[in-house]
Parts: sequence; C-alpha cells; structure tokens
Amino acid sequence: MRRETPGTLAILDVGHGCSAVISTDDGTVVIDTGPGSALLEYLAESGVEVIHTVVLSHADQDHVGAMAQLLASRRFRIGRVVLNTDSEKDTVIWEGLLVSLQEAANAGDIEFEVGISASNASKLDLAAVKMDVVSPTPYLAARGPGSKDQRGRSITTNTVSAVILIKCEGRPIALLGGDLDDIGLSHLLETGADIRAPILVFPHHGGKGGRATSARAEDFARRLCDAVLPSTVIFSIGRGRYATPNPQIVNGVLEECPDCWIACTQLSESCADQLPNSHPTHIGHAFSRGREHGKCCAGTFVISLQDPSIIQPSRQDHSSFVDSCAPTALCRVSRRYARATGIDNGRRGGE
Repeated sequence: MRRETPGTLAILDVGHGCSAVISTDDGTVVIDTGPGSALLEYLAESGVEVIHTVVLSHADQDHVGAMAQLLASRRFRIGRVVLNTDSEKDTVIWEGLLVSLQEAANAGDIEFEVGISASNASKLDLAAVKMDVVSPTPYLAARGPGSKDQRGRSITTNTVSAVILIKCEGRPIALLGGDLDDIGLSHLLETGADIRAPILVFPHHGGKGGRATSARAEDFARRLCDAVLPSTVIFSIGRGRYATPNPQIVNGVLEECPDCWIACTQLSESCADQLPNSHPTHIGHAFSRGREHGKCCAGTFVISLQDPSIIQPSRQDHSSFVDSCAPTALCRVSRRYARATGIDNGRRGGE
C-alpha cells in the first residue's frame, strides 16, 4: 500500500500501554509495542509487512508486552530491535523477550542492539524523519536502573525510559515521553536540549508515578509542558487501569498550556462513570483497542508528518464527543479550575 510522502505517525489505542508507529515510503518504525495484539492488528490493517526498526523505550510490560508476538509472527519482517539494558527488571516477560531476541539474532533474522541514549540517536532515522533520543543522557544510560545519580537520587526503569523527539524535514512533530520520571526530566532539562513540539504524548500515561505527591505530579507536568509548549497533549490510557490521567497532572498541563487540546485514547472513569450507549462516530478507521467495548475517547491518533495539525480524529469531533459523553471530563474540569484561580490569565499556550 503506497503512502503519500512523508507519511504518518500513529499513537495507538492499546489500552493501558504505549505504542507508536511511524509509516513513510522509506520504511516503518515502531516505538514500543504495548501489550496484547493491538499493534499487530494495526500493522496488518495498514498493510505493513516490513518493519525497519523497533525501539523499546524501557522494560515495562505495558511498553514491550507485544514484542514476543511480533517476533513470532510470520507476517512481519523486522530489521532490528534497539533497547537499553535493565538488570533491575527481573521478570519472566523481560527475560523471555531477551532470550527470544538473542535467538533471532543468532539465526540472522534480526539485528539486536543494546544501547540507546542521546549520544546515538541518529541511528534510528529514516530519510525524511529524524528521531532524536533526548533522554536518557549517556550518563543515566551508563549508570542504569538500581543505581543512584550524582545527587544520590535513585535511578529506576522509568528514569532511563527513552524519550524521543520526532521531526520531519527539520520540523518538530511530537515528543514521545515514554515513562519519563521527575529525575529523568531534571537530567533532560539540564542538557538544554530544545524539546519543543506541537504534540506531546505524556509520560507514564498521566500517572503520578512512584511515590510522587500530588504537588510534585503537578509540578512535573508544568515543567515538562513549559519545555515542550505543546498544542496537543495525548494520554495513552486504558479505562479501568490505575485511574489515569491523574487530575493533578491534567491541572499542571493546563496551568502551563491553558489552550492545548487534551485527549485520551480511552475514556477515563474520572470523566464518565458509564460508557456511552451509542457507538462513537468520531473514531477513525485505524485499529483501536477500546472500540469493541465502547471504551474509546479519541481512540488511535493518526497524525500527518507533513502537517501535524492534521490529526484524526479532529479536535472538533473529539470535543463534541466529550461534550456529549464525558460529563465530568478532566480537561473541562481542570480548565474551569485554571480559570477560577486565574492561573491562565496571560499565560502562554501551545504554538
């Protein structure tokens, strides 16, 4: 299936998890696989047979769970898989995946590479699409989970989660936040890297993460949005899992970017106690995990790499769905909170 250059970026509705697919005439790159079969179904629906590179941001199951299925499937041919070491992740899923990757590499079926940081990002690029790994820093990647940084702060799996800035023909398109935590964010901001992008896929599904307090969660969202200045913020969530996005996170986003479009892949319980009675008409043709049971909010996002303001579903269609089916929508409640406290008076929004 021929695509119009330069292609699309899809942020998949995989339930609670993350997976993104960059599709161009020059190849397909997958960033995280999510859990379950959603990625494989999306790739099959899109006519993809060859995957140039799979990047695994970190070792959590909700980001790598479908990798084993992808390897085992005879439908897809994978060029290489890139990830970071994580000796602290002592799980059956992670160990089984590493063994499978090594066996596939031994058989000559894939290239299996360990080591992804801001020092070697260019290895991921396609012709027109550049994927800058802005975090972890080489220092954090070298220290690894289970250690401490120079200030004595604990480095976890999330601290070294890969954060990727996608650019097309030199223009920023989206920042994929992985599961970046506050320590990883501090190290990233200290580098002075320009991470502005019109679209932000918010880290950790909008959860507070670890032992973070509500105040720290709100501050984390403010600091990140101050650096990115997004006009669209996407939360990749699964309804019924961990009550994401956290209200303090949403408040922090709207404090910094009061005019941004906030959208979740699935409908949070915080936004609606009950699922809609009717099938949402705004969900696009791209595969969405929540569609079958009516759990979608925006579902899978398909973003034009030529013009990132062209997004399916559209902001207008999604907003109409929220108005009719999400009586306690966090994005509306948080905006009212922002206006009531005056914090968006004269504050800057997304570009």
